[in-house]
Amino acid sequence: DNEAMKPLAAEVVEHKKAQFSQWPVIMKNSFLVWGHMQRLHHLMTPELQQDLDKVLGYSMKITQSMIEIACMREWFFTAQSIIEFRRSLVQGLDLKSNQLIQVPHFTEEIAKTVSKGKNAPSTLAA
Repeated sequence: DNEAMKPLAAEVVEHKKAQFSQWPVIMKNSFLVWGHMQRLHHLMTPELQQDLDKVLGYSMKITQSMIEIACMREWFFTAQSIIEFRRSLVQGLDLKSNQLIQVPHFTEEIAKTVSKGKNAPSTLAA
């Protein structure tokens, strides 16, 4: 598994330093989620793809529970952040990615080019 993770780990951009680096399973799942959100699926072996599918399969239940707990405690900023993370997870977008890469056949480079200019779109919102 470690050999299969090396190409992915080399390409993933972590926006925040991992706090649980002593736990290999947490690090692996973190890299899988970051890789998914940064659209690095081509660097994942079939086994890593299966592991990612398992993680994503549980993600909706986990994030829903997190949102409910945050709302019950009236932590609305936290709930909003979890909803934003969940949206990014479902859409396979990094939190800092251009929304235009959701358009079929758009890459980061094309989205940057299209986003230039006076009346250029930066999001998919109407």
